[in-house]
Amino acid sequence: MHLISNQQRREVVEFLTAFIELTPDGGSNRIYNLKRRAGLLVRKLKENQEISNETAKAIKKQMNHG
Repeated sequence: MHLISNQQRREVVEFLTAFIELTPDGGSNRIYNLKRRAGLLVRKLKENQEISNETAKAIKKQMNHG
């Protein structure tokens, strides 16, 4: 498991959305599938709830002392 900041999460969603919108597939199945997978990831990331700072600190502390 990896923790990323809320800002990094937002940037990933923005990047994937731009990739989907701006990349022409030109009939390429490979690009079409990459865009489809990017869309699935965006949906998953948007469905997940942000965790509180206290929870993130507790997880980091546990991982460092684990």
